[in-house]
Amino acid sequence: MSDRGRRRDTELRHETTWMTCVLDRLEHAVSLEDFGAGLRLGLGYYTAVCGHVTFPQALVSPHGRPCPECTLRLALGADGKTAGKLRRLAAAGRRLRIVRRAQ
Repeated sequence: MSDRGRRRDTELRHETTWMTCVLDRLEHAVSLEDFGAGLRLGLGYYTAVCGHVTFPQALVSPHGRPCPECTLRLALGADGKTAGKLRRLAAAGRRLRIVRRAQ
């Protein structure tokens, strides 16, 4: 990954805000750019880093559980290939645990 790509990944991690969605009760990361666009348009919903359309609950409400996909994308940066590999490994691990339990 180039220095420019690394810099973009770091910026993405630091330029997000987290909000809990009333639909799935998960706390999603929303880029400040998408948050600002949503505010300007007055829509009341925002697109999260994971792609989920987030309808935020009242900010005085308790936080939801962090969205695993948003967390993964922020941890790995914008490199979707790495995120895909990690998801496949996690799925393989879950299958292995199921097989072990059945024995």
